[in-house]
This record gives sequence, structure tokens and C-alpha cells, in this order.
Amino acid sequence: PPEVDATGSPRNFRRDELLQFLRDLGQASSLSLEDKAQLFAAKLTETMPRSRMQYRIEGARMLTGGKSLFINLPEKLQEIYNTLERQNSIENEQKPRILEEIEQIPTIEFTATAYALMENEQRIDVIVKRTGPINVYQRAIKQQPFDGNISPDHQSESRKGALSRLDIDEDPQMAILEFASSSYAVLEREQRVTVEVVRYGFANSVVHFRLDTIDGTATAGEDYIKLSEEFKMEPGQQEKKITINVIDDNQWEPDETFFVKLSIPDGEETHTKLGSKTVALVTIINDDEPGFLEFEEAIVLVKESVGKAEIKVVRVNGADGRVTIHYRTEDMDAKAPKDYERVDSELIFEHGEISKVISIPIINDLEVEKDESFAVELYNPTGGAQIGKHGKTVITIINDDDYKTIANKLASLVQIDLDQLSVTKTTWGQRFYQAMNVNGGDLANATFGSYIGHSLSFFWKVLFAFVPPTSIAGGWLTFFISLVFIAILTAIVGDVAAIFGCLVGLKDSITAISFVALGTSLPDTFASMIAAKTSRTADDAIGNVTGSNSVNVFLGLGLPWLVAAIYWESKNLPFTVKAGDLSFSVLVFSVCCIICMTVLILRRYLGFFGKAELGGPTIPKYICSIFFVLLWVGYLTLSGLQAYGHIKWQS
Repeated sequence: PPEVDATGSPRNFRRDELLQFLRDLGQASSLSLEDKAQLFAAKLTETMPRSRMQYRIEGARMLTGGKSLFINLPEKLQEIYNTLERQNSIENEQKPRILEEIEQIPTIEFTATAYALMENEQRIDVIVKRTGPINVYQRAIKQQPFDGNISPDHQSESRKGALSRLDIDEDPQMAILEFASSSYAVLEREQRVTVEVVRYGFANSVVHFRLDTIDGTATAGEDYIKLSEEFKMEPGQQEKKITINVIDDNQWEPDETFFVKLSIPDGEETHTKLGSKTVALVTIINDDEPGFLEFEEAIVLVKESVGKAEIKVVRVNGADGRVTIHYRTEDMDAKAPKDYERVDSELIFEHGEISKVISIPIINDLEVEKDESFAVELYNPTGGAQIGKHGKTVITIINDDDYKTIANKLASLVQIDLDQLSVTKTTWGQRFYQAMNVNGGDLANATFGSYIGHSLSFFWKVLFAFVPPTSIAGGWLTFFISLVFIAILTAIVGDVAAIFGCLVGLKDSITAISFVALGTSLPDTFASMIAAKTSRTADDAIGNVTGSNSVNVFLGLGLPWLVAAIYWESKNLPFTVKAGDLSFSVLVFSVCCIICMTVLILRRYLGFFGKAELGGPTIPKYICSIFFVLLWVGYLTLSGLQAYGHIKWQS
């Protein structure tokens, strides 16, 4: 049964569809609720079955500049929607955060996870870096010829990380030196680590600097080779890489650290200054043992609305060789599969790899409930690895009432968007409003063609707005009054066509199969075009044409003839219709129809046409289009020649 909203009204979608859409959309989104509602409504309208009546209404509205029955997304939302559809078409792949691919939210983080300083320096600078789009203020950088000076604000691309902002003297001859990074790490087996000193400011001179290593938990001579040496940079050189040797002793020991201090020799202070990163921390990662595998955190909190819990497993005190470990979930007060998806799988750590992330799907059911927890346990390590002190972690699912409120609001907005597309839920006032405004009042999505169509059809749109909406009397009043309007309009069109034929010197039979037929068939043409673009098969596009013509032939001719026959029979007089020029036109039309249907059948089975009734390879597609147009031109030409006596035809 259909779900209902808070007012008891039925919805056109189910709650789990909305939840899955929000998961696919991702949490890193700056879209408004209205934008998200539009995206979901567009997705629903794409998957909902569409009747041929909808295509005909859409075709008529397109001609007259009316409001579309389908959602037209703005360019930005359309790009997001297309990306979402592409991701959904990829089977058995994890769906990434769609909006993270298109529009990243700015993030703030430290440039390093560790800092060090000498006590006598009496201060330490930590650097916070912002990544992602900068929407408030962005400084433009104009390229200038290199003149020996490097601006402290704009470093070369070879610079790693973000340099600190210094209070630089106005002396243009001053050079600034500092480490490119505050910390470095190296596997013990690599036996060397490279630190980098960078220069900015004045670069057109020789500068000297000194590096000295200082023991931390690592000891010079046992864990690394002591360095105490002076180096120099040549004119124009902006960076200098120095290698420090590490001793691989093949003995297990915990990860160890030492420091590298940057200083300026005596006599260099006049044209060289130190930046903020004058001490670098070097970590020697022990890789002589397989190591211990453990969870990074013993307790992990995750919001239910996030959709998954990400748990980090780290490898400490060794990274030698390839090791594996299994992990599994265990119920606590959170139960699988109601609250989360049960997992029992394996992690593989390659040689030197020190971290992995486990992802466990969380079920967001929008039910009001207390916080719940489940556990994840590591077991069965291989390759000599052992389980560390955090072999089990507890995941607590935090109830997210704010998210539920937002989801309910979003559901209401989606239903409003869908109701606006419905032709059965409009009031009389809305009909007049839509008839008197371009694109039904949606000026943001109106095109130039919408204004032209609205201007040409304004009178008729307002006139037909007097037809009662379908919400009155179950739609029957709409049906019968529409028939009256159509009958009156048909009589007017017939008289106008006859007068036009007299003015230009055309016979009624030619006027009927050309101008009148073209005018009455334009909505069908547009309806078929829309169906061809939006429907997954050619059935709606072709069925719209054949269905329309069958109604015209069997009902449009049969019903008037039946009424006329009954009328003349009541007068005891025969009902006789003499054959005229149309008999030849009907024959030519029938032949053209047979040819057309034959081509469509051939297109379905021939690879040359892509085995498709519509579209297909470019050249065959255009050949078919031109051929069908020529059939229509040939039909008009032969009918006209016969009507004026150039082709003799005995009825």
C-alpha cells in the first residue's frame, strides 16, 4: 500500500527510496533542501511509468509555451543528476559520494601531525591549512618574470605543504630558509631519509646553512648516522635535499625518533633568516617484525544518517612482510541486519603497509530510538602478526533526530514538486494562472521558444482555462465540456481552412491533407519527439503516432458516420457519401504507411541500423529521417497532382 505523510495524504514514493537516494547523494553537500527535493523528484519522474496522454499534454504545452509535466533541472543540478545516474549504472561497485566529486566542502587541518622545537627558542608555530573551494575571498596571482625574488605568499610548485607567513623585512636582499615539512618518516629497511630545506625571498645569491641531528628515542650510531654539516644553495636554487642514513639492525624495537635542527652559520645573518620550521622530527618505523594489528580507537561514534561506520586498523611496532587478519561484527544492543549489516571479512596488509579502513554499512530507518552499539573484533592474524591491545572496538550508533526531521521535510517538498506536475491536482485558479503566464509562471526555466509559443496561443490558453479542472466531479465534467470546446473549435478550423483554400486557390481536399492535417498533427509530432527522448524504448513514440491515427480513422470517421446514418434512417432516407479525390490520397497514404512499417521492422533486425527502431548509428539515422520526410512530400505531391487532373484516377 502507498505510504502517507503526516496529513494522511498518500505519497508517490516510499521512504526507503528517499533514504537510499540521500545515501547516494552523500553528506558532503551544500545543496539546499529544495535542490535535493528537485533532484529526487526528477529521479522519481524518470522511473515512473508515463502514459501517452502525458506525452500529448507535454507536446501541446511545449508548442504553447506552457508548464512542462517533467522536471527541468537547472544546469548545476542536471550535472549532479547525470553523475548520480552514471554511478547508479555501475554494478557491484561502491558508490562514492557524488557531490564530493563535483563540489567539495572546504576542510581545515594541520599541515603536520607532529611538531618539535628547541626549548631555548621559547615558541612554536603550528600551521593550519585550508583546502577546497575558497568562496569568500580568493587572491589572484599574476605571473611575473623571475627577478631573483620569490614572494613568501606564492611558492613554487615544487614546494610541499604550506609555508608559514613571516614578518619579512623590506630588505629585498633577504633570503628565508626553513624545512619543507616539520616531520618525516622512514621504514628502517630503506636505510636513508631525505629532508628538504627550502628558500624563498631573495634567491639570487649563495646562502649557507647548517644541519645537526639530535637524539630523541633513536640514538646516533645505533639507529642512524649522526649529521653535523654545513651546506649551501647556489644562486637561483630554491631547495636543497639532504640525505641522512638510517641503520637497519634487523632487531625488533619500537618506532624511534630523532630531530634535525636547521641553523645559520656565523656571518650569514646579514642576508639570511630562518623561517618557522627550523626543527624537523624524523620517525624511524620498525619493519623488522610483522608488527601488531589493532584498532586505532577503542570506541567509535557514528551518526545513523551517515550510512556507514569507518574504523581504522593500524599496524604498529613492525611492518615486515605480508600479513592478514580477519574481522567480524558482534551484536550488542544494536542488532544486524536491523541496525547495521553483519560483516565477516579479511584485511590484507602488504609489506610496509601500516593502516587499513573497515567500512560497515549502517541502516538508517528514520525510527526514533535510543543510541545503540555493536562490536567489531579482530581475529586469526597470519604472517607472524599479533593482535594489539585494541583487538575489539565498540561502535555506537548515535540517534540523529535532526536528520530525521530534515528527511521528513524533504519528503514533503518532494511531494509538493510531484503534485505541481500533476494535471489532476490543479485548481481552477491555478489553471488560469498557468494559462496567463509564460511556462506556467516558471520564468527561471522559460526559453525564447516558450515566449513565442505563449504569445501566439495566449487567447486559446485562456479560453480553454474555462474548462473545469479534473478534480471536480471525478473528471467527467472536464471530459464533456472539453468535447464541446473541441466540437466548436473543429467547426471553426474547418471553415477557416475552407476560406484559406479559396483565398490561395487550393481545393478542399488538398487543404485538408496539408495545412489542416499539419496543424492537428503538430502536438502528436512533439509528443512523439518527447517520448523518443525520455522513454527507454521506442514503443511510446511510435505507439503515440499509430494510436492517434487509429482514433482519427476509426472514431473520428466512424462516430460521425454512425450519427449521420441514424439520423437519415429516422427520415427513411438513405445515407450516401460519394467518393471524391480522397480515395486516391487514402491509397497513397496506405502505401506510404506500409513502406514506413516495413522500414521500422527492418531497423529492428538489421545491424546496419543498430537493431533499433529509433536512433542508432548517425548516418543510417539521418538516412531514415530524410526518407520518412520524403514519403510525406511524395504523398502530398501525388495527391495534389491527382486532385488537379494531372494523374487520372477512376474512383
